[in-house]
Amino acid sequence: MEAIAVRDLAAFVFRAGDLYSSGEGGRVEAWEGTAAHTALQQQRSAADQHYRKEVAIKLPITLLGDESVLQGRIDGLTRKPDKQPVVEEYKTSRSSSPALRPADEAQAWLYAGMLCSVDPSVATVTTRTIYIDPQGVELATYEHALTADQAVSFLAFVLTSFNSYLQRLNKRHRQRQQWAADLSFPYPSYRKNQRAMAGQVYSSVVEAQNLLLEAVTGSGKTMGILYPAIKAQGLNEQFFFLTSRTRGADAALDALEQLIAKDCLVPLRAVQITAKEKTCPLEQMTCDPALCPNAADYYSKVPKALSALDQHPLAGRSVIESIAAEHAVCPFELSLDSATTADIIIGDYNYVFDPNVRLQRFVHQGHQSLLIDEAHQLSHRVNDMLTVTLTADQLNQALAASRHDLRPALQALQAALNRTSKSVLSREGAGVKPSQQGYLTCVQSNEESKILDRAMLEFLQACEAAMSDAKQSAGPQTPVTSGPDYETQAATQPLFPPAAGPEAAAADVSSDPSPGSSDHNRLPEEALELYFAALAWHRSDKWTDNNQHRDLVTVQQYRGRARVKFHSIRRQCIDSSHYCAQIMSDHRAVVRFSGTLSPLSLFQRVHGQVSSKGDDRAEANKAVRAQTPFHPEQLGVFAITDIDTFYQQRQRSLPALHALLKTLQEARPGRYLVAMPSYEYLTQLGEYADADEWFLQQTRSMDDAEQLALLKKFQSADQAVLGIVMGGVFSESVDLGAGALSGVVVVSLGLPPRDLAKDLIQQHFDDVHGAGWGRHIAYLQPALSRTVQAAGRLIRGPRDRGVLCLVDPRFGSTALQNYYPEHWRVQVTATNQLSTRLKTFWSHDLPKRGD
Repeated sequence: MEAIAVRDLAAFVFRAGDLYSSGEGGRVEAWEGTAAHTALQQQRSAADQHYRKEVAIKLPITLLGDESVLQGRIDGLTRKPDKQPVVEEYKTSRSSSPALRPADEAQAWLYAGMLCSVDPSVATVTTRTIYIDPQGVELATYEHALTADQAVSFLAFVLTSFNSYLQRLNKRHRQRQQWAADLSFPYPSYRKNQRAMAGQVYSSVVEAQNLLLEAVTGSGKTMGILYPAIKAQGLNEQFFFLTSRTRGADAALDALEQLIAKDCLVPLRAVQITAKEKTCPLEQMTCDPALCPNAADYYSKVPKALSALDQHPLAGRSVIESIAAEHAVCPFELSLDSATTADIIIGDYNYVFDPNVRLQRFVHQGHQSLLIDEAHQLSHRVNDMLTVTLTADQLNQALAASRHDLRPALQALQAALNRTSKSVLSREGAGVKPSQQGYLTCVQSNEESKILDRAMLEFLQACEAAMSDAKQSAGPQTPVTSGPDYETQAATQPLFPPAAGPEAAAADVSSDPSPGSSDHNRLPEEALELYFAALAWHRSDKWTDNNQHRDLVTVQQYRGRARVKFHSIRRQCIDSSHYCAQIMSDHRAVVRFSGTLSPLSLFQRVHGQVSSKGDDRAEANKAVRAQTPFHPEQLGVFAITDIDTFYQQRQRSLPALHALLKTLQEARPGRYLVAMPSYEYLTQLGEYADADEWFLQQTRSMDDAEQLALLKKFQSADQAVLGIVMGGVFSESVDLGAGALSGVVVVSLGLPPRDLAKDLIQQHFDDVHGAGWGRHIAYLQPALSRTVQAAGRLIRGPRDRGVLCLVDPRFGSTALQNYYPEHWRVQVTATNQLSTRLKTFWSHDLPKRGD
């Protein structure tokens, strides 16, 4: 039985007006709203013996012919002298004169209708929509009296409206399922083993499993995932296709375009979500209807824009921006509204995994599934999302710009950070490491962490008090009125926002404030930047357990002077596995896929799919290494172990590397990639090969257009070497096509440099999963993933051939075999042997085999 929240229903049916209201003040955080509600409820309880708070109410309803339940919690419930009920709905606002919003009063009226439905003795019911400030002080009250018939009729009207919407959506879903049942694979035949991959994905989606799938680059992963997923998609199921790069999103859209064959009548809807700052058409992003015509009266204009967008089965970024411009609406918000009813939502990992920007309108619906591309990057990305940093520069700028009422809290926060810095630096065994900014060390004392947390909270409270004081001086409070006021309509939350209460997560990204927004003009911009950093710090305790993050302090110590100065502090997430597991458990089925997921057991651990004892979390959890479609004879893999690529020897290695590239070109003239561990090393090689016209290279400052121009120049050359950086866009996301390369050279194992954060990760995973796991997770896996990804640019089709040179003494180690694709046959080779082995490789034709 599906549950519908009263708040969600009211917000969906009655949203109206501007996208953001310039008169509403800053967004109220969930913890502030909870505190404000509690304060008012305590006042009410003390003054009224009949008052009850947080009254749970449920009502069985029928939607689409199925039993459902409408449920919620009435903020406050009391009764009049005639014993008739009074329903109170509390809304927290920073505005000094909050106007009644239709969705807020609708929520109270829905509760009234539910009360009358479950209690026939109720003849009349009074609703009060009460706006309060973050301290629980009443700002405005809107009261209305309803008869039981009026309340029940209103409830029936809203449910009928919502049911009609669901009927239209359900009709399209059924058409989509019929279309998918008749859908044929878009190519004449599957690639070798692609059918088996598709079958595994199909069964995993149908059976609601969590699948980890490694499929070698070039095996047709994107189509092998999307085609069976669409065939298996449930009636009301949505897929999030998550990717970490724009080109991953492009690949998904290209695959979908092949599936629909450019038929605009296909009942499939796919929507791409792109970051707000990238899609905003204004020179300076200002989310204020007074300054942005796309925010003004958004909810009146968006129905026509959505209708126009529905004519496009694939709503990529360019389509969305074009229609948004035509209808003068915000393109980012249009993509979110369209995504609400989409079958496939394409976007970055952060829209599901980042607690600061995840799309709350999609949380806890229970009928979404995840398709996670390039899953080898997931744990590192999520660790970064859960890491919070606060710097001395932010503090100093806030102190310089803030009013006197904020200075004591800022100075107290600064003093707490300086005390902590001195304490941890002087403590023996603190693990102090030099860094570019000074000395990096870890806060190991719970008491020190509590002092920091308390200072952060006191600063947040001071900011709130400052905004409250400014609000009080802005003008008189709004008097109590009777009856609804629809003259001033403000934006409401979108369909299915988070439930109110202390457990509520961050607000939907659509309502996230921006530092430049006039919503926060009561605080200087410099103080706002620090406010948001402190707020993230305050929230971070709820993201992970204490043993899954560490507080790291960077301090500056002046030689010859007994002075230690705080530079920065960050709450570093070292293990996001439990958090990832929780996010994935909120979704029906999960398919994590990449060409670089070996060893599978390692990725199961960092994704939270294995317990600390090494047991699978559930039978529905699977890890599969898809059989490669490539033959070992297609790829010659040579581990060049006599060129030293360690940092101290890199300058001396340049002549040997240059000679190796010439040897490759002499054996088989063509196009080669050489993947380097850093821009510095690549630049050194480029300077050495400066006289060679065939040497091209990536630079650090290239934008998208320059990257594309470099690729075109490389692809048009008959003979060229393109120097790239491992882990960058050229090594992980670019598909050069079948037969585009003759070889790839990976220079250096590229182990990440040792630092305190990685050492803490290593120690943590050794403690939790056993000795040895920590080094694999902190150091080896990131390095080997970049190596295999760069090598994956080479063999893209069943008749491709090429050579892979792994240049580093460590590539000859058997300990690295578990990280390599199964079709690699590594030959340890000295540079003076390479020419002979290349001739042997190129002189043999591929065996004739059926694909």
